[in-house]
Amino acid sequence: MKNFAQRAKQGIPCTFVDAGTGQCHHAEYSPNKSLDFFTIQPPSEMSTAGLACAIAAIDDIHVYKEGGEVSFPPAVISSLSSEQKQRVLMVCYESGSVCFLESSTHARDSFSTCMRMLWLHSHK
Repeated sequence: MKNFAQRAKQGIPCTFVDAGTGQCHHAEYSPNKSLDFFTIQPPSEMSTAGLACAIAAIDDIHVYKEGGEVSFPPAVISSLSSEQKQRVLMVCYESGSVCFLESSTHARDSFSTCMRMLWLHSHK
């Protein structure tokens, strides 16, 4: 958790996946210094909004599983390679969702675990 928090405060590169088109774009995510607010920002030239919300407002974080019950946007799944599907996350929050790729499956799992811990901490 400590390593994640230190890296994330600097901003962690990721790949933003546009839910409507499936196009991938370099992006960056980070929590704020107090670890209670999360942002993921796609490039400024994109008309798609990123995510900016309180960690307490996150409803769930999904990873892709072949034949799984969680429905990722069809454009996202159809545009990703098998390897990329192993790294994709979908963060669902009060008013929508956002999809992005982590750099590895280990980074995907670390993000998911640490954000869940931050979410639990925000509900104390």
